[in-house]
Amino acid sequence: MHVASFRPATIVLGLLVAAIAADRSEAAMAPRECADALIAAMAASGVTATFADATASGDAVTITGISAKQASGRTLTIDSLTFANPIAREPGGFTSERMDFIGATATLRDNTLRAASGQVEKAVVPSADEVKARTRVTPFSRALVSGITATDKETSEEAPVSIGSVELLLGDLSKGVPNSMKLTVSGITVDGARLAAFSIPTAMIEDPDAPGDMRFDVVLDTVYDSENDALTIRAITLSAPRIGSLTVSASVSGLPLGALAGEKRNETAMAAKLDSATLRFENKGVVERMLDEQAKISGETRQQYLDKLLPKLPELLGERLGNSELQQKLAAAAEAFLKDPKSITVESRPSEPVPVFLIGLAAFQIAFGVPVDLSEVRDVEIRTNQ
Repeated sequence: MHVASFRPATIVLGLLVAAIAADRSEAAMAPRECADALIAAMAASGVTATFADATASGDAVTITGISAKQASGRTLTIDSLTFANPIAREPGGFTSERMDFIGATATLRDNTLRAASGQVEKAVVPSADEVKARTRVTPFSRALVSGITATDKETSEEAPVSIGSVELLLGDLSKGVPNSMKLTVSGITVDGARLAAFSIPTAMIEDPDAPGDMRFDVVLDTVYDSENDALTIRAITLSAPRIGSLTVSASVSGLPLGALAGEKRNETAMAAKLDSATLRFENKGVVERMLDEQAKISGETRQQYLDKLLPKLPELLGERLGNSELQQKLAAAAEAFLKDPKSITVESRPSEPVPVFLIGLAAFQIAFGVPVDLSEVRDVEIRTNQ
């Protein structure tokens, strides 16, 4: 009776002890242990790294004064790096619910890249052995870096290129490749001096209050089916408020992305085929400004310039593309678009997939003014202002 009376209490006590033990197994790593694991992973990748201090505040570990250098001469310094609840992984390394950094600077020769701050969600720091074996892990689910500037000299305070923020979302790994990825680069600003080196037309300048500067955004949104080696590009978008936006979407088959990092990457890329593609341009003022510039050079009004240009379009396109059905469609669409420049969409759904490298070769030739025979091109639709 005495033993029986204590049995419930014993069971409860055992459960409490087990719960405490389980909780301790998931306890945050000690600051030094966390910092050493990070430095070990960097060393395994060929980077010599050190840190000044590692401290804890609750379940958070902050590592300060991180300095790293590669054999190539590239350097990286981070003022502070904070891991929220870093937990040791079974293979080594650790995971963290969130990682925040302040003050990162990367240099290579005379080029310097700075970032004011950043956050990473569901961060994974692999073990040194995993890094050496090139074991693929999803490094994070979301990363956001803000306040980025790029300069030509480490001591320069002028930033020819600045970026408001870069956000990267990664899906789960499937055969070593994320099954989805979305990259958003917002507020890219290039100063006038850098643009002048590339002879950018003044009509392309986005902000009249900042003469010479150009501001634009980039979005890359993809989904990958590793079972069928199929890549769906939901959107590649380049946009600027007073210029317009160019969006490309496509479906590509026969593209095992995991093989692109191997020895047969060239053969892999050559085997990829385009199943469908759409290109859309939405005008936000740049077409009118470019027409006005050309008209001014000719000493004419925009309408006078168009009256001379439009009848010549079929001939001009024929010199580049040959006399073909596609050339006729393009000439008709270009005329309609230039008369009322709102949007133009080119959509291709070939009856048989087309090798991507052939499309790239044709685009390269067109860009450099080399005549291209497109008489065999079919299944292309062009829509204007829709």
